[in-house]
Amino acid sequence: MKKWSCIFLIVMTVIGYFVMPNLVRADSNILSGDYYGSVAVTSPAGLGNIDLAFHLEILSGGVINSDRSYIILEKTILFPQYGKVDGKDVGPMIQAGSTFNGLVFNLITHDFHSMVSGRETTRRLVLTGVSANPTGNSITGTYVETISGYLHKPLTVTGNFVLVRPVTTTPGVYACQNLDLLDPIGELTLNEIQAGSMDPYRVEFEDISCALFFYHHPDKGLIVSNKTLNEAISDYKSFLLEQR
Repeated sequence: MKKWSCIFLIVMTVIGYFVMPNLVRADSNILSGDYYGSVAVTSPAGLGNIDLAFHLEILSGGVINSDRSYIILEKTILFPQYGKVDGKDVGPMIQAGSTFNGLVFNLITHDFHSMVSGRETTRRLVLTGVSANPTGNSITGTYVETISGYLHKPLTVTGNFVLVRPVTTTPGVYACQNLDLLDPIGELTLNEIQAGSMDPYRVEFEDISCALFFYHHPDKGLIVSNKTLNEAISDYKSFLLEQR
C-alpha cells in the first residue's frame, strides 16, 4: 500500500498550473504561447487527473524550440525545477524533435529526476495528439509518462489529455461579453461559464478562454475558483469528444 501511495504522489499534483501567459518571442510563430490542461489517467487505475502546463515556442515548420520550451513550474509539486530560461526557474525542458504544426502535436520532454522515499527516479513525458479546433488553440491526445528507478521495472502512466491556449487577454474578444446578460456577481459558477458562448449548456473553447481570463484577473470583478476551472476543463473535454 505504501508503495502505491508513493507512486500516487509522483503522478498527482495540486490544482494551480494556470499562470499568467508569458510573452512570445518575435521569432516564434502564432502557435507559440502557454498551453494549460489536464490528463485523465487511464492506467494505473484510480489515479484521477494530472494538471499540465507548457510554455511552447514554435518556429517555422512547426518545430518546437527545445531551448525555450518547458513545463511551467509555478504552483506545482509534480515536476521539479530543471533549469532556467531568461533567468526564470523552469520545469523539465522539451526535447529536440518535438513538433506542432497546428494539426499534429508530438512532444517529448528530456529525462528528469525526482526523489521518492530516498530513491532517485527518472521520468519522461510523451504527448501525442491533434488540434481540436481549426486555429490550433486546443489539443487532445494521448499522454504517456515513464517512471524508472522506483520499482524493479519501469512504471508507465497513460491517459488522455487536453490542452488549451487562451489567445486573448481581453474578455470581450470572445464570448465573455455574453455574461453581461446574466449579470454575474462575485464567483463565477460552471453554469455561468457554460452560458458564455453559442451552446449555453456546454463549455466550448470560448468559454475556457473567458474562464481563464477571469482566473488570471480576479481584480476585474469576477472570480473563478480552482474547482470550477477544473470542472470547466472536464466539461470541455466531453464537448470535444462529442465533436469527433
